[in-house]
Amino acid sequence: KGACQFDDCKFLHVNPRKLTNKEQAQMLKELPLRAFDEELAKVVQNMNISKCKDFHQRGQCHRAPGQCHFWHLTSASVARWAGFQFWCETCSKGFTSKDQMDDHCKAAPHQRALAQRKRPSKRKWEWAK
Repeated sequence: KGACQFDDCKFLHVNPRKLTNKEQAQMLKELPLRAFDEELAKVVQNMNISKCKDFHQRGQCHRAPGQCHFWHLTSASVARWAGFQFWCETCSKGFTSKDQMDDHCKAAPHQRALAQRKRPSKRKWEWAK
């Protein structure tokens, strides 16, 4: 394990910790397109990739889509690759344990967000013409 058995292999075998920022961004862009693989996920999680502060604290990343080498946790599938087995769809937050998720769901910020989501919009919407 860990060494390719083929002399004419077409794949580039790299040490995940030695990826360039560009290669890491490419990997993060492509991961959600793959079927989840527990073994690969462990390798990715061991890279200790941080969440993008611009995206998660300010609401948007200054890098072009797919060019950021930090996590943009936008869905349960992306969060799962990052090591978060539990996902709050209302708040777009990932959690590593059921206890964390339960505590989050009981907290006032989550309850406010949930109530806000259930409230009917006062705006009237029309189809674009």
